[in-house]
Parts: sequence; C-alpha cells; structure tokens
Amino acid sequence: MNRIILLFLFLHGCFSSERYTHGISVDFWETPNQDLGTRIVEDYCRLATGLYLDLTTEIGWTTTLCLSEVSGDYKTAVIYRDVCYAGLTFNIDDIYVAWRGTLGESAFAHELGHIFKIKLGIDPDGQHLDTTFWNAMEAASFELQLEGL
Repeated sequence: MNRIILLFLFLHGCFSSERYTHGISVDFWETPNQDLGTRIVEDYCRLATGLYLDLTTEIGWTTTLCLSEVSGDYKTAVIYRDVCYAGLTFNIDDIYVAWRGTLGESAFAHELGHIFKIKLGIDPDGQHLDTTFWNAMEAASFELQLEGL
C-alpha cells in the first residue's frame, strides 16, 4: 500500500499543475470517482437539511507532508500560516484538501459541507457548532470509505 501511495505521489509530481493560492501549495486535479463522491456528499447534506445543492467545485489538492503535533507522524496537510490542516475552505472558489489516499480518508466531505453552507448563504460554521450537520459529514466520509472511494 505504501508503495502505491509513493508511486502516486511521484507520478503526481511529474504531471503537476501546482499553483500557490493564499500561500498554499496545491494542485488542481480531479481524483478518481470525485464526481461520484460529490453525489454521495450531496445526498448526506440533503438528509441532514432537507435541501439539495450541486456541490461540484474545483478542489485544490495537496500532498505536502506536515508533522502532526498530536500523533508525531507525518501526514499530508494543507499548510496555512504555518499550521497544518486536513482541509480549508475560504469561500466557494477556494477549497483545499490534503490528499490522504482516498476521498473518504481525506477531508473531502467535510470541506464540501462548508461549501454547502456557503451556497445556502448561511454561516459556513467554521466553529463546527451544527453538530447534527457535521455528524452527517462524518457519516458521508464513512460511506465514501465503505464504497472504496
């Protein structure tokens, strides 16, 4: 498994479209089955709120490694102002996610959750106070994992 990830990271570097936005080094590419993953997250947003929105958006993916202060391990991260994040959403056009091997292991569903709230025109809930909604995004991530995405 580690060899596959290393091969992916190597090949990804060879065909990179790397850009810097907000000082974050990211690539804009579509992961395998990203469209299907987006539909699954949309379904969980609808289940949590009763509303449907198209969440298709360009995502800045990063494979930059960062030392986790919690675990002491290196993980891919979105590094912003010297802090490591699994993902960050600044606005509807600025969504960044650390690629961690699959959509379900990455913060893909979580960051799409912020996009959902922004598209509704409500507070994107950066403090994550809407626990019912964020639990639904956790469930979406778990479903992505079960589906092998």
